Amino acid sequence: MRRKKLRWLLCILAVAIPLSIMAGVLIVKHILRQRSPNGSLFVPGRADGWIPYGGTWKVTNDEIRNESLERGAKFVKGSSYWTDYSLESDLESLNMNGDIGLVVRSANEGRGVDSFSGYYIGLRRHDSSLIIGRTDYGWAEYATVKLRTALQPFHWYHLKVVAVGCTIAARFTNPVTGDRSAISMNEASTHCARSGRIGLRSVYTGGVWKNIRAFPATVADLQPLLEDANPAAQTSRPLTLQDILDEFKPAGNVTPSTLASRSTDPTEPIDNLRLSSVLGDDTVSVRGKVILTDPILLVQDSTGGAFIRNGEIPKLSIGDEILVEGKAEPHPFSSTIHDAKVTLLWPGNADPPFSITPFQAATGAFDARFVELQAHLGNTTEQPPRRLVLDLYEGDQRFQALLQPYSAELAVPIPAKDSLLQIRGVCVTDSQYTKNMVPFVILLRSANDLRLINGPPWWSTRNLITGAALAVFLSLLVILFYTRAEQWRLRAVIEERLRLAHELHDTLAQSFAGIGFQLRAILRNIPDTLSPLREQVEITSELVRQGHQEARRSISTLRIDANGHHIELLPTLAQAAQRMISDGSIVVETSARGDQRRIPLKLTDVLFRIGQEAIANAVRHANASRIQVQLDYQRTFLQFTIEDNGVGFIPVEVTSGGFGLNGIRARAHTVGGTVRISSSPGNGTRLQVDVPLPPLPLLLRLFPWLQKNTRHRQS
Repeated sequence: MRRKKLRWLLCILAVAIPLSIMAGVLIVKHILRQRSPNGSLFVPGRADGWIPYGGTWKVTNDEIRNESLERGAKFVKGSSYWTDYSLESDLESLNMNGDIGLVVRSANEGRGVDSFSGYYIGLRRHDSSLIIGRTDYGWAEYATVKLRTALQPFHWYHLKVVAVGCTIAARFTNPVTGDRSAISMNEASTHCARSGRIGLRSVYTGGVWKNIRAFPATVADLQPLLEDANPAAQTSRPLTLQDILDEFKPAGNVTPSTLASRSTDPTEPIDNLRLSSVLGDDTVSVRGKVILTDPILLVQDSTGGAFIRNGEIPKLSIGDEILVEGKAEPHPFSSTIHDAKVTLLWPGNADPPFSITPFQAATGAFDARFVELQAHLGNTTEQPPRRLVLDLYEGDQRFQALLQPYSAELAVPIPAKDSLLQIRGVCVTDSQYTKNMVPFVILLRSANDLRLINGPPWWSTRNLITGAALAVFLSLLVILFYTRAEQWRLRAVIEERLRLAHELHDTLAQSFAGIGFQLRAILRNIPDTLSPLREQVEITSELVRQGHQEARRSISTLRIDANGHHIELLPTLAQAAQRMISDGSIVVETSARGDQRRIPLKLTDVLFRIGQEAIANAVRHANASRIQVQLDYQRTFLQFTIEDNGVGFIPVEVTSGGFGLNGIRARAHTVGGTVRISSSPGNGTRLQVDVPLPPLPLLLRLFPWLQKNTRHRQS
């Protein structure tokens, strides 16, 4: 036994050890493969693997954009196993304030200005400096380097960062002037972050990144940046009042005098444009904030909103204050300005949305306005080019939301159907977007404008169908187990009956046969002169013979269904009656009515015993010439009737006596049946037994023809 166990143990080890080695090799390969990036991290037009934390991130063919002024918007990609690597990118700021840059060795990201752990290297606009520092849910600025040229919005700059060990170095390059500046930091080995993801980050500004690349790095890659870094130029100084004033300085070459001149420009409320000539010949001037830049430029003020088309349109961000001059084309609920000349006045933050209902939006009163509403999500479809269409509803009101382009938003999963959403976007009623199918459309800036409030209700059509299918499956499973259990129980009963039949055959029946043999031997040896004794022995021998027949009949009854065949009640009763009536003086007729079907074995046995007792009583006491046995199959019960044309009797006289009739009632009671006896002197006797039938299976009730086919196959 020990050798056998040892052999099994060796076999298991022989299989388990190679499998463990292979699994270990695969895991190590996977970890090594994830330890450092290799090449471009950006596929044009796609945002695979990038995860947004705040902001309104969008992906175009060769750029990643964030048009939000949110504090600390991040776009993160990579593996937490990445250790020593370099990261570089071209980047530009969309506003005059705030800062923009790159994140290395990032971990534990969340939504918020400093909600991550890692290192940040950025370009700060208000003092035109290169900064480097560490954040661990709290910013610690290590060093700053004043740049030689002032940073300008909408200008491209190049930034490269190398992280090796606990040393982080970065180099800034101005592609136009060729100016370069470098910065570095070195943390203690007990505190530094040695691995993490890479990311893009902007604070209080929008930004654009392109040509994003990352490669494994060594000390040799770090050394040139350390040589460029000028420790003397690195400072750590607090912000001054002048820095704060510079942060809100107007864009470009705008001066206070030009602002004063602009303040006297004959601008008018946007809502007044709907009173302009329908020919679009009027030149108008309006001022407002940008609420949408893609797929069309939209501006709004406190009175309304307008579409800007076909003109000199600079790069803008959401929230920018602009001056628009052009020709107005009025619409029923909003206006369009053609041949527009757009001037950036100053950057700003987006105004809060108007909180409305879908029914208010359907009136058109909020056309070309930035709104917020709640609705349930219907179907989601994709339309070329790269447009995601969300069908929304609230009660009977239907509308759509458009997300274009949507590739970058796939990092934010679209909620399930019938979810309750909060939607922020620009409400438009133009048929270019509604296709005359819905009263209005919401133009989303990004997938972050969708916020899940509640998931779909559990009683949705899909869930109800799934639940019903599961309930049907479980019901069928229960029926299967119940049927199998009944078969097991029936098999146990049959086996026990067979055992009893064998026991009776080997004991009682053999004893009767032995006694009868001995009595016949005694009868042969009794002289004819002893006629009284001979007569008594003959009577005893006859009684033994009858007892032997009864024992054989009981044994044959116990053996029903022994070979898997069901007993046929009426033929079996007819055979039993024929054995009782050997001279043929009584005619026994059997018949059946109704939709015949199988009845349980126990019920068959009870009815057979009752019928056997009733026929025996009719033969012995009724002096009948005809006995009729009938089975009437009803839907829920079975009616078993035995009627004879004998002398009859008065039932009242035997209610308290008569072992046969009391036995019949007792047997019927065991299966929940009732017994009715109708008889009178000279008019025969009618015995009626009503017993309940088990309900038909659902399948047979739905398809009755299956029952007939089953019965034909059984017969």
